[in-house]
Amino acid sequence: MEEALTPEQFRDVWNAKPSLRAVYRDYYRRLEEWSRPGMIVELGAGSGNLKEAMPEVVATDIVSVPWLDAVVDAQALPSPTPPLTASSASMSSTTSSTRCASSTRRSAH
Repeated sequence: MEEALTPEQFRDVWNAKPSLRAVYRDYYRRLEEWSRPGMIVELGAGSGNLKEAMPEVVATDIVSVPWLDAVVDAQALPSPTPPLTASSASMSSTTSSTRCASSTRRSAH
């Protein structure tokens, strides 16, 4: 079994691949267009790339790294104040996608 990359290693991969950044720039542009005003939380932010495109996003992950805003378990989200208007999650980084999605929906209402 391969060892998972650290957030720092993911950042190195991100920085080394301009085509990957171009694809995600388009995705981030669309996400920003579809977003409503209010708090947006990214779950599983890892290397923190969305925050570069949307600085107002609250970038979170289950591990602590200097470029993220908070350490949060996506399966046990606190109730935010003000309420969330949107969340973005990397389901591949969670152990239980169903529980994560359920927790995200509860926090967003």
